[in-house]
Amino acid sequence: MTSVAERLWESKSRLLIGHRGYSGIAPENTLPSFALALQAGADLVELDYQHSKDGVPMVIHDAILDRTTDARKKWKRRRIKVSHKSAAEIQTLDAGSWFDATFAGAKVPLLSEALDFICGHGGVALIERKSGDAATLAKLLRERDLINKVVVISFNWKFLREFHELEPSQVLGALIEEPEPHSLFHQVRLV
Repeated sequence: MTSVAERLWESKSRLLIGHRGYSGIAPENTLPSFALALQAGADLVELDYQHSKDGVPMVIHDAILDRTTDARKKWKRRRIKVSHKSAAEIQTLDAGSWFDATFAGAKVPLLSEALDFICGHGGVALIERKSGDAATLAKLLRERDLINKVVVISFNWKFLREFHELEPSQVLGALIEEPEPHSLFHQVRLV
């Protein structure tokens, strides 16, 4: 039986993907951003995750907490890594005020919370792994019965290979960096 994720992934029509939720009108990778993406009719809600110091997948794009939280103000330091703070510590941060006062108090969600929210509201999550091991994500998806009800993507092909070995039926997407400006791809000219 074909899953929702497989049907979307194999679709010939264009897909509307909410990048980090609806990050144009809400703070990226937060529950308010995901809610707005779903309300706008996104086919997939893309999110990023990093592992905290205690190995908990946290929904945040950057490896550093500075840009999208009040970590600098709260801890009086700059360039604090996600991997240097526990999940509980990270969840004390405000991840909304930097975007707009309307979103003050929005938290950095646990990946489990974000998946429960997105999938619980009829959405399909497009999960981009930024850091963390394959086994932790596979276990989380199994526990929530989300294998092939989400799509997993990464720039790290070793991670994707390891994940595929754990869950061969899961839809995966391999990401690549843009080619260098002087690469062969940019030297081709249309006549």
